[in-house]
Amino acid sequence: MFKEHSKRLDFFIPNEIFIDFSKLNYKSNSHYAFTVCYYVLTSFLYYKAHYGIQKLTQPDLKEYLGYSRDNPTINYIIKRNGLLDQTEYTETTTDYPILYDYIRMEYVTRKDADTEIGKYIGHDRNYTVKVPLKGLYGSFVCIKNTTKIDFRIFERIVTNKDLGCTSFLVYLYIKFRGTLIIGFEDFSKIIKCSVVTLQNAVKSLESRNYISVTRGKFDLQKMRYPANSYTAKKV
Repeated sequence: MFKEHSKRLDFFIPNEIFIDFSKLNYKSNSHYAFTVCYYVLTSFLYYKAHYGIQKLTQPDLKEYLGYSRDNPTINYIIKRNGLLDQTEYTETTTDYPILYDYIRMEYVTRKDADTEIGKYIGHDRNYTVKVPLKGLYGSFVCIKNTTKIDFRIFERIVTNKDLGCTSFLVYLYIKFRGTLIIGFEDFSKIIKCSVVTLQNAVKSLESRNYISVTRGKFDLQKMRYPANSYTAKKV
């Protein structure tokens, strides 16, 4: 979907998204994973000023994240002033970055181009993008309390039909925690999915070497297995 050079970059997201996004009033629990992945994707696109080389619409982003292009069930999250905008993590705008000026250390936006070099080629007044406010004024410039994401890993997971957004959320949460020791019941509540869905995600991630899982031996005194230990691998 993206130009090849756009994949060669790590970037950072604020750690508080795991708590803040989990508190939103979703119409489906699976929309939590979608919201996290959508924020990650739009943060990357803005950070790389990718809109200057490739125009991507909301249907494009839906499809990339495993949803039908005309699926209306997630529009309440991503529309202008929708659920995500209401968190103040994002803002919907027609003024998108087209490149980064390394001399002035700032983005050149579509409106800047209109002013400085004439009307920007390809400008569409109805074309909108998400500004990742917590990135632009936070994790893009200061990596304290952030989690690093390799976009290539993100792409491999969310575009794999056997993995997808929920699996990426599982991977990202483990990466955020460093080493995570937790039972399936508690972990599934954090990710907002069923235990079975979580178990399948863990199995798929582990088999593809995205995570390592340490399983304890059965405790005869307590008559149960201890919680698993999870670690994200450097792929």
